[in-house]
Amino acid sequence: MPLSFKFKENFNKFILRDLISGSVPKPVKYRISKSGFSIGENFKNINLIKHMLEKLDNSKYLNEVFNIERLKSKVLSSDIGRDLKLINFIEILYSVAVLDERYTLHN
Repeated sequence: MPLSFKFKENFNKFILRDLISGSVPKPVKYRISKSGFSIGENFKNINLIKHMLEKLDNSKYLNEVFNIERLKSKVLSSDIGRDLKLINFIEILYSVAVLDERYTLHN
């Protein structure tokens, strides 16, 4: 994901903040006390992983941008607990998938 999607105008998670424009009040959108998306040790739970992957697979927006089938294959064939970059990537994509489900990000 390009850095400009992550940080812009002195704010982190910029793409997520941009996606919620008009849906939440500005004080909420620009709040800097937002917590992270990490789900830590729970990520090793195979049922949670499958739930997150199903959500990614159901996101029309993510399927337009990424090869979700290839990602699912990689996740399910790896020792997910050891790959922190992959865990973080899945967590971010899951957040976008939830936003897509709620706000219809795709055309």
